[in-house]
Amino acid sequence: MTGEDLIQRPDDQPEAVRKRLQVYSDSINPVLEFYRKEGILKDFRGNTSNEIWPHVYNFLKSYMVPKAEFHEQVN
Repeated sequence: MTGEDLIQRPDDQPEAVRKRLQVYSDSINPVLEFYRKEGILKDFRGNTSNEIWPHVYNFLKSYMVPKAEFHEQVN
């Protein structure tokens, strides 16, 4: 857009990105496994928010009353 040459930083190279993703995976997987074993981690699968949100909403709803429903119950 500006006509300037594209400059790619060393940390934007494919190998650097792969390494960052591997470090992230190695770091997060033990945490996820811990919470899975505790029974307090819920996995949701989908490609869009519209696909995933209904599952998240229903899961959370089983633990708490949505604000709109709470106000209806109180009034």
